Amino acid sequence: MVIMLLGTGFEESEAVVPLDLLRRAGVEVSTAGVTGTQVTSSHGIAMAADCALSQVDAAQVEMVILLGGLGGVDVIGRSQAALKLVEPGDPVIFDSRYVEFGDGLIKSRALDDRAGCGMLLSAMEHRYPVELAAVFTVQEEIGTRGAKAAAYRLDPDAALVLEGTTCADIAGVKDEQKVTRLGKGPVVGVRDSSAVHDPRLRAFVLETAAKYGIAVQNREGTFGGTDCGSIQRSRGGVPVAMMAVATRFIHSPVTVIARKDYEAGCALLAHVLQDMESFLNDKEGDCNE
Repeated sequence: MVIMLLGTGFEESEAVVPLDLLRRAGVEVSTAGVTGTQVTSSHGIAMAADCALSQVDAAQVEMVILLGGLGGVDVIGRSQAALKLVEPGDPVIFDSRYVEFGDGLIKSRALDDRAGCGMLLSAMEHRYPVELAAVFTVQEEIGTRGAKAAAYRLDPDAALVLEGTTCADIAGVKDEQKVTRLGKGPVVGVRDSSAVHDPRLRAFVLETAAKYGIAVQNREGTFGGTDCGSIQRSRGGVPVAMMAVATRFIHSPVTVIARKDYEAGCALLAHVLQDMESFLNDKEGDCNE
C-alpha cells in the first residue's frame, strides 16, 4: 500500500499532480488525512482524503509520500501515528521531476552526481586505444567508500573523476565565492580538500580541450572533497584529475545545470580518452628516467 499523508497546510500542487500521475500509471495510492478526512491546503483549498490516518494499518504500508508546505510538515511531525509509518534507516528520496527550462537549463534532483554518471555512460558508447574501466562509485558523500574499494581492486594507471560541482553564480554572492558559472563550459579541478590533482594529468586535459576548441573553466575553490582523494592514495599512488559540470543548488532536490556544459563535458571526456595513450606513454617515460 502506498500512502500520501495530508496535513493541514500541505502544498496542494505537490499532492494533486503526483497523485494523478501515479494513478494513471496504475499505482494504487491512497490519501490519508493526519487529523481527519477533511484537510485544508496552504492556500485554503479543502480536500477530502480517502481515509483518516487513524484508519491505516501501518503494517500494510510499503511507501509513504510526504508533501511540502511548512504547515503540513509540522502537522505530520507532531503525529505519533505518522511517525509509526517510518523507521530510522528507511530510504528517502525527493520527488523532483526532470525539467528543461530557460536558456538551455536543466532542473532535477541529484545532478551531483547524475551529470557525472551521464558523462561516463556517454563515454562508454565509444571505443578507445586504452583500456577503460568505467566505475559508478557509491557513498562518496560519506567517505568516498566505493572509490576506495574500486581503486584498490583496479589499480589504475590514471583516473578521471567525473562530478557535478558547486556553482553559486547567483545574486548576492561575491565573485570570488561563486566557484563556477553555468554556461562557461565543463569544469577542470585544481585541488579540493581531499587531493591536489595531478598537474600533468590536469595539463593534459586542458591541452586536449584547447586542441579540440572546447571552452573550460577552473574550479575556483578548494572546499569539499571528491573521490580524487581516495583514488590518489590507493596502493602506490594514482594520478587523478577532476572533470565536472557546474551545478547550482547542489545537494538539493532542484539542482540546475546548463545543457551545453554537460554536452561539452561529454565531448571533452571522449577526446581525452581517445588521446590518453600519449599521456600514459609520457608517464611511463617519466618513471623510467
